[in-house]
Amino acid sequence: MIKKTLVSLALLAAIAGSADAAPSLQFDSSPNSEARRIVNVLFGDYIQARTGIQVSTATTDLDGDRVGEIIVRFVHTASCLPGMKSCRTAIVRYDQLKGWQVVLDRNAEKISILPGTSRVPAPIKTDAVTWSWTFPAYRPDFATLGKEISLSTMPDSVVQQVAPAFGQGAAKLAAAHESIGFDYAEAAVGEGKKALVVRMNGTGACGAASGCPLRMLVKNGANWTPVLQASVNDRVALGAASRDGYRDIVVSTKDGAVVMGWNGKSYAVADRLEASVVEKRK
Repeated sequence: MIKKTLVSLALLAAIAGSADAAPSLQFDSSPNSEARRIVNVLFGDYIQARTGIQVSTATTDLDGDRVGEIIVRFVHTASCLPGMKSCRTAIVRYDQLKGWQVVLDRNAEKISILPGTSRVPAPIKTDAVTWSWTFPAYRPDFATLGKEISLSTMPDSVVQQVAPAFGQGAAKLAAAHESIGFDYAEAAVGEGKKALVVRMNGTGACGAASGCPLRMLVKNGANWTPVLQASVNDRVALGAASRDGYRDIVVSTKDGAVVMGWNGKSYAVADRLEASVVEKRK
């Protein structure tokens, strides 16, 4: 049933503009549009579970192939952040082998299309974050997520002090000078607040999927106390947002990035900006 609407969407896309033109989006809340019928199938469980949800769609050709992509926005107390401005917004793209696929899915207040090149889906901007196409979905551009922290090799004299923050195993390996190393930088996480950002690396520490252990350490007497524990693919940045005087920390992952925010005592996951995984979200 979904495939039968492909031709109709192609006709809609033909007048919606191309990726080169960076078309503006015009959302339609009609429950009977072709785009809405596809959305009802893909997100049926999600919509049915939220009484009174407002669903609006826009159709545009992001890659110049004259087959329209669907941008859908859900407005509901369970779909939006407090204030009801930043709401779940998704992009659905047709794949000839797999059918309609969700290629971007996140909460956003604003979404816009940036100039792109033919046959490659145009970059998307959600609020302050730019997303670029990396088959089979959109991924965030790390450079738009904050000010990157440059890490350098940690001196041996400091390694012995910070290694215990990664566990007894790491401390023993560091003492034996085996299979692991440490990169670090001093970061100003807030006014008058400085901390060490430390990444452990090496074959004994990192994994292809999980990345490498990362800690943010603050001086506590003679010891270093971790206030952030995470895994990082390769890049770390100071985010633009601040919580109780502490800047967000953004770490790259194999699928995009994770934002860590201060919760009053330590850092915890505040947001995920990662490539969408095709699944049913309820």
